[in-house]
Amino acid sequence: MTLARTRRALSAAISLIAALLLLSACATGAPQEGSSPTAAGPLSSEATSSDPPPTTSEAPPSSAEPTPTPETTTPAPTTTSEAPAVDQPTVVYTKAAATVNPGEAVQVTITVQTPNPGVPFGDVTLMVDGAPYASATLNQAGSMSFTLKNLTEGDHTYQGVFAGNPTYLASQSNTKMIHVLTAAEIEAAKKKKEEQAAAAANNPCPANAKACIDLTNNTTWLQSNGVVTAGPFKQIAGRAGHRTPTGMFTVQWKNKDHKSQEFNQAPMPYAIFFTTTGVAFHVGSLSTPSHGCIHLSESAAKIYWDALNPGDRVYVFGSAQY
Repeated sequence: MTLARTRRALSAAISLIAALLLLSACATGAPQEGSSPTAAGPLSSEATSSDPPPTTSEAPPSSAEPTPTPETTTPAPTTTSEAPAVDQPTVVYTKAAATVNPGEAVQVTITVQTPNPGVPFGDVTLMVDGAPYASATLNQAGSMSFTLKNLTEGDHTYQGVFAGNPTYLASQSNTKMIHVLTAAEIEAAKKKKEEQAAAAANNPCPANAKACIDLTNNTTWLQSNGVVTAGPFKQIAGRAGHRTPTGMFTVQWKNKDHKSQEFNQAPMPYAIFFTTTGVAFHVGSLSTPSHGCIHLSESAAKIYWDALNPGDRVYVFGSAQY
């Protein structure tokens, strides 16, 4: 029994010594033959060699100063105080009389506008018949006026040209026309005025009426200060028992798509009511008398629709012959 115990104790001691030796080898990092270091293990002698590592055409960035990728690069912020680019558009306007008498001076105004707040600055040139006439600097309102003199009879073109500045590109207006009357045109205009005056003197419709209705001759017209401006047009008024009233009336209201509530929703296109009792101009038959309204052709009704507005006077006179 004593010998067996001694052998077991000796065997345990030997095993213990072997385990301690193996543990000591692991702690000192002694590599075993045929083994290689792992990512978590110690560096090999090749990696720790004093020889410099081989260079490549794309050296890795230093860990101290990482190079940002395009995705992470932040663009420099823009400032709103920068002046607008020189390709900003400008708008040039011109204004002058369209027709003048021979020898009459003509004032032409050039106005320059820009898309940004503020008043534009710079020089403008007035072009007449394709050639420079005069140049000047825009005033504080962004405008400049020129006076044209001694224009010959006939047509003349004019155009405003903006020279531009460091902020805005040069620009120009559309070409417009000035007509200087000829002697023949002046004489024709004089004759026409005399004829209109004579017609106004014989006009049975008062000069302050804008529209006139002659029930006797089945006609109607528009006028200004007693001078006919449109018409006469054919019309048909109210039938027996529904005669159109006579006298001076005032346009009350208008309805382009009106339908009669009194006569079964009958259509009354371009209705212009000029009495408080519901009498109106509107599109209707020119052969069948109405129930009091003034029937017009569609073309005449559209002219009346554009010309007459609430407050305009309508004069009705004569008597229907049907």
